[in-house]
Amino acid sequence: MSVSDLSPLKAASLKNTLEYSFSHASQPGTDDSLERDYFGGSSLLFESPSSSLGGSAADSGESDPEEPEYYHDNEEDDDEDSASVATDSTLEDVDGDLDFGHPLERMPRMNSADHGLDYEMSENVKALLHVAISGSAYSSRSHSPSSMASSAASPTFDSASYERVVDYLIDLRPDPFASAGHRNLVMFDPPLHFDPDSVPPLMVKRLHRTSPELVLLLEINHPESREDPWNAAPRILHAVERDEFVFLCMQRFSAYDKPPLVTVAHYIDFFRQVLEGLSFLHEERIVGLNCADPSSYMVDLSSAPRVPAQTNAPTTNGFSALNGNAGPHFDLPPIQFDRFKYPVRYYFANFANATRVHDQPKSAGSSPSTTRETQASRPECPYRHDVRDTGEMFNKLLEDVPQIATKFKALTKAMINGGFSADDSRRLFDALCRSVDSKVFDSAALTHLPTPEEDTAEK
Repeated sequence: MSVSDLSPLKAASLKNTLEYSFSHASQPGTDDSLERDYFGGSSLLFESPSSSLGGSAADSGESDPEEPEYYHDNEEDDDEDSASVATDSTLEDVDGDLDFGHPLERMPRMNSADHGLDYEMSENVKALLHVAISGSAYSSRSHSPSSMASSAASPTFDSASYERVVDYLIDLRPDPFASAGHRNLVMFDPPLHFDPDSVPPLMVKRLHRTSPELVLLLEINHPESREDPWNAAPRILHAVERDEFVFLCMQRFSAYDKPPLVTVAHYIDFFRQVLEGLSFLHEERIVGLNCADPSSYMVDLSSAPRVPAQTNAPTTNGFSALNGNAGPHFDLPPIQFDRFKYPVRYYFANFANATRVHDQPKSAGSSPSTTRETQASRPECPYRHDVRDTGEMFNKLLEDVPQIATKFKALTKAMINGGFSADDSRRLFDALCRSVDSKVFDSAALTHLPTPEEDTAEK
């Protein structure tokens, strides 16, 4: 089936739909050889405009023998049920509602933790960023520390509150930072002798002044970067300097699956936000994010109201280096948090091995392409490594939701085999989600289906 076989109106409609859906699939000014070199065999699953629309077939009406099956249009597909036959299609029928825009733009989420809040750096964080940029080989996003706003990062808690928390943790024995784990995070909960109105629950990270991780976290916490709704780095509220260390006080998060993901919709929301966050970080040329490890992801539950916990024992020492249980003043027990009622935001929490790629230009829509010479001298493209690890993590989690596992097999296969960039994966994932029946979103995940004993007890 070729474009020439369609009526003029339908041919124009098909071409416009494809051009809109894949408007960011190729790098500007990148030739086909470089695109194939980076994206590998991904065109078999997710074809770019250069191969589907760029030749003479679309303009002159000649047949294209390599036209993908999901571009095939059947004149007999007027029946509404025909659109559901090919459930693994990545594009909906072109006779559908063409006004429904493919969500390629970064739309801010409702109740976002960052968007629209005029996030500003405290003076000490600005000074640290200035020193880090001037003493680092990394190139920043042309951030000018002198032009940053001078107000405090938090309208409620002053710098003395954060310094008090850090000094308290430093004086604790045993040293909580010695058992902080691979994420190097200490979870602080205000102990009983702290005023709950002056000290919030925090995550505290201790880094050496010369740590590359410190540079990365400071740069991607610039107000301009924080305004990006895909920025999935933890938010720095304050920085406290003590001797050769810098203690970053960050917004308090929980493990991504506390409370558990209980429906298909919960898993899909998690997958989408991970791909959006990975796309942002790769645009910033940041790689090495330990994407295969589920503990690398955390969730912000602050959208729910804070209420006193009646069942938890009082916090005596004020910290936990291993878990995300909140303290006695601000706690909302995880079992009480309703993902259907309150929006959640997921973050990348492990930047211990993260680095910034120097030898590739940053692009605005997808991970940078690599030349043949660069790939030949590098064991594995670091962008591909992150995408592959993410695909493996998705593959494991999809075992909990077999309702969509088959549909998303093409996505995870392309990610694991190294064919897709983070942004390509995100766009294909979004297209696949549009073909999922609405009833599937509300269905329960396998791990949370009631057991026979529970069914009997309920009856």
